[in-house]
Amino acid sequence: TLEEIFHGCLKRVTHKRKVLLAEGGEYTEEQRSLTIDVKPGLPTGTRFVFEGEGNKTPTRAAGPVIFVLKPLPHARFSRRGSDLVHKVTLP
Repeated sequence: TLEEIFHGCLKRVTHKRKVLLAEGGEYTEEQRSLTIDVKPGLPTGTRFVFEGEGNKTPTRAAGPVIFVLKPLPHARFSRRGSDLVHKVTLP
């Protein structure tokens, strides 16, 4: 949310990754839990990269998992760069 980006927060997210057990196609799914440290005022589009948390096989290391910061729409405010914008009509 816009409030979380403004104040900063820790977000816990979970994702599933496939783990190939052996050459030939048998795989299992693991549920992984990650913590994203959202610093106050981070720009939209900030990438959070978690190396080694992607799908893995016996012959390859697990790749990265990437989350991209995108705020949800807010009822009153919008964001323009580092600024919060609120439009009002004055009588």
